Amino acid sequence: ITDFSSNINFVKPNVAMPENLDVLHAYNSDGYAVLKAAISDKYGVKPENIELYNGASAAIFSLFAHLKPKSVTLHAPIYSEYKKAAAIVGAQICNSGELSVFVNPSTPDGVLREITPHSQTIVDESFLDFTDGASLMGEAEDNKELYIVKSLTKYYGAAGVRVGFVASHGENIARLGASEPLWKLSSFDAYYMSEALKDGGFDGRSRTQNDANRELLRGVLDECGLFERVYDGKANFLLAKLRNINAQTLQTHLAKHKILVRNCANFDTLDDSYVRFAVKETRHIETLKEALCGL
Repeated sequence: ITDFSSNINFVKPNVAMPENLDVLHAYNSDGYAVLKAAISDKYGVKPENIELYNGASAAIFSLFAHLKPKSVTLHAPIYSEYKKAAAIVGAQICNSGELSVFVNPSTPDGVLREITPHSQTIVDESFLDFTDGASLMGEAEDNKELYIVKSLTKYYGAAGVRVGFVASHGENIARLGASEPLWKLSSFDAYYMSEALKDGGFDGRSRTQNDANRELLRGVLDECGLFERVYDGKANFLLAKLRNINAQTLQTHLAKHKILVRNCANFDTLDDSYVRFAVKETRHIETLKEALCGL
C-alpha cells in the first residue's frame, strides 16, 4: 500500500542503534536531559523552557487541561485534535476567544502564516521545518502568553516514535511539568530522537528532496485534469480541490491501485471535494500518476 494520506517525512535521519543496549533498559532518571539538550541545540530554546510529551497530540490535550480556557479561537483550517481538546474542557469556540490557536504552516493547505501573538496563544509548528518560515520559538522563553507545540516524529520520519514538546516561559513549563508523570517517554523514543536531532546533514537532505518531490507531485496533480485547484503549499503535503468527483469516488478508484489519500471533509471550512496528498518518493509519485490517468 502506498499511503499518500500519511504526511510523514519520506526522508529519514541517520540513527544508529547503540552497541550497548543497556541505554534502553534503564529509567531516564535525569529528566531526559540528553533529549532536551539536543532539542535546545537544534531549536535554540533552553532546556528549562521545554516540556516533553508522548507526541504532539498528548501535548495539545495537556495544554488545554492546564489552561482551561472558557473560550478559544481556532484559526481554520486546523487539526481536529484542537477542537476535541476544546470540547473536553468545555471551551466555547468563537471568533474572539481568550485563547488563540494557530497551526503554521496550516493544515491541510500547507500555507505559511505571519503570526503576532497579542494574548494567550498556542502556535503549532510541527511542519515548519519543511519550510523556510520564521519560527516563534525564540519568543516563547520571554512571553508568558505564548506556547509553541512541536511534533518531532512527522519531520524525522518516525510516526511510531512518539516525541513532541511544548516550549514556553519557564514559569509555564514548571506548572505544566508539575502535573506530568515522571517517566512518560520510553528509553527507545528518547534515544532515537536524541540521535536524529544530531544528524547535521538531515535538514539539507530533507529540504532538497521534499522540495523537489513536492513540485513533482504538483505537476502530476496539475496535469491529470481531475483537480480544479492545487494549493501552493510549502510543507510536505499538497491540498487539491476536485473538479467533477468527490473524495470518496477518488479513494475508491485509487484503492484498486493500493493507494490511500486523505479526504479533508472533516476539516472546518472544507468538504469532500478536497483531498490531501503527502509528498512521497519519486517511484510512489509515478505510481500515483498512472492511477490518476486511469480515472
